[in-house]
Amino acid sequence: MKMNKLSVLYIMIAGILWGTSGIFTTNLREFGFDSLQMASARNVVAAVCMLIFSAVTLRRKMRISFKRLLLIAVSGVGLYGTGAFYYAAMKAASLSVAVVLMYLAPVIVMIVSVLFMGESFTFIKGIAIVAALVGTALVTGIIGGLRVSVMGIILGVLSGISYSIYNICVKLEMRRGDNPIIATTYCFVFAAILSLFFANPVTTVKMTIENPAQILPWILPLGVVTSVIPYLVYTYAMKKIPAGVATAMGSVEPLTATLVSIIFYNEPITVFSVIGIFLILGAVVMLSFSEE
Repeated sequence: MKMNKLSVLYIMIAGILWGTSGIFTTNLREFGFDSLQMASARNVVAAVCMLIFSAVTLRRKMRISFKRLLLIAVSGVGLYGTGAFYYAAMKAASLSVAVVLMYLAPVIVMIVSVLFMGESFTFIKGIAIVAALVGTALVTGIIGGLRVSVMGIILGVLSGISYSIYNICVKLEMRRGDNPIIATTYCFVFAAILSLFFANPVTTVKMTIENPAQILPWILPLGVVTSVIPYLVYTYAMKKIPAGVATAMGSVEPLTATLVSIIFYNEPITVFSVIGIFLILGAVVMLSFSEE
């Protein structure tokens, strides 16, 4: 059976919106926000927005069993780790390194999905995964002699592992019939609660109160544009698309991040970047027409 084309569109929308995070985090760093504070602010904004939305539209469905909450809690841990390690890797190395290492996730998720979740591994999927990873490396400059720090590599890999945990948990949630909106809401709530233990919420609030007119225009979109909308549509798409395929298709994120860096930060585009862009787009096309 062919994959749901609307779900393919949702995955691409999510990847594009995730790819814009550099715009918001770069500006927040100028105000003194560190990686943990940005991850915390993002999750808190997302949790509040989703709680309000769910309470208004799906209040009767918000009561779920403790057993179901456990898996969602684990997905929240993965969600928080993805953002926290990703932002830290951006600072320790670069945006390029952070993105490409996080996109080790398609390989991790595909292997786990095939071994433990009963998903088939086809030749087309394998080629698409390789094309997406090579394309990501080309687009971000990993191929071409870019030097990276050991800490940047470690943080990037941890981001990829966290992203894999999130994807696998979401797929299991959708398989057991969880409501995508409710599952995403509680996922953000758990991620927000966890983030408060590692960030300094008092300092974050104080920094925001001292300069709300300049900080809120970056914090609010960080939570809504790069978190609420993409994770919501991504979770819904996971009902129709295998976990490994969905994760690989999210590789449009580094493509978007590259375009953002060119348009907003005047970074030059290279031949490697162009080749990488076509490889990523080719991978998306192959996966969109592959069979489950």
